Amino acid sequence: MATLLPHAPPRAHTFDGLADEIVEYAMKHANTVTARRGETITRQGEPARQIFVIRDGYAKLVSTSEDGHDVLVGIAGPRDAFGHAAMADHQRDYMVTSTALGPITAAVWDREKARAIAEEFPEVHKRIDAQLIQNLEAVLGRLHTVSEGRVSQRLARALLELGERHGQPDALGVLIVPPMTRQDIAAIIGTTLFTTSRLLSEWEDRGLVESTRARVRLRSLEGLRLLATDSEGL
Repeated sequence: MATLLPHAPPRAHTFDGLADEIVEYAMKHANTVTARRGETITRQGEPARQIFVIRDGYAKLVSTSEDGHDVLVGIAGPRDAFGHAAMADHQRDYMVTSTALGPITAAVWDREKARAIAEEFPEVHKRIDAQLIQNLEAVLGRLHTVSEGRVSQRLARALLELGERHGQPDALGVLIVPPMTRQDIAAIIGTTLFTTSRLLSEWEDRGLVESTRARVRLRSLEGLRLLATDSEGL
């Protein structure tokens, strides 16, 4: 029976463990936003005026370099916050562009209200800080994923990470819940769509994964672990 990968880091969800009255107060002062697949929610370089907590759905977080190169730095799902730059002491710009991976509903607070809530309830600020640290750790880990090893190793590592953070075990393996296109996966590991598609097709023939237009299921965790550590790419 499929299980999630061992040693998956605990998720620092935004309101988990907070007193009910704190959560109720925060939600009372929130607005709700919705977005369809492909819609931009925040845009890199624009003033960070709002912070979001996802209720349903997933968003991808993409950083664009000055020469136009996109890197997918993270996926935010239910109970995750994004738009953290709005909590800074001084006005800052959003550091990434967030785009809905499918229909998404999120609670949203204006910068002033979010900072007031965090000042009144320091536990909220601690939780936001914990998410920032966790996100930074994930990004630093992904820098190694992108820069080290053969493309096959990097792809296997990326799939295993997605399985850890966003996987749902079922009778056939571990389904990566956010709808991820092959282009999205290529953006994580810094390679081309052609190379990613070729490898996924080869691994599908070997029974390691199942891959459709926007869904990936990990069929053999052990096989992917071997690929992730195989410097010869066999």
